[in-house]
Amino acid sequence: MEIGQSGGAGGSDFAPIQVTNRSSAPCTTGGYFGVSLLNQSGAAVPLSVEHAPGLAQSSPPPGAFTLAAGDTADFLFEWVQGPFDPAGNSCPVAAEMRLTPPSTSSHTDLPAVTADGIAISPCGDKVSVGPLAPGPIS
Repeated sequence: MEIGQSGGAGGSDFAPIQVTNRSSAPCTTGGYFGVSLLNQSGAAVPLSVEHAPGLAQSSPPPGAFTLAAGDTADFLFEWVQGPFDPAGNSCPVAAEMRLTPPSTSSHTDLPAVTADGIAISPCGDKVSVGPLAPGPIS
């Protein structure tokens, strides 16, 4: 798994998260990844995660699909970028992003930094996750 380059406008940032089927067999997947953010001490950053079908790379968002061995799928992660919220409070800086594939309890932790070096610092208490879709986000 890897976090791609950030983009955004109007105070929101987003980044694609790419996952690769590293097994030797195809797998069926689809839906939404579980996402949580952890601070420097490993504690969860308080926030709610919204499943956002509007962040899909296709319309309508894909359901279940088969991912061949070695193929990739992606989803978009969106947050309101800090460093301060509208009240002037510092926004939390995430140290790690915990990603849990759909229909599993296993997870992977990645540094909470986009490929272009943007630290994920969500202001407010909500982030959005788009549905998993086959292929790279274009």
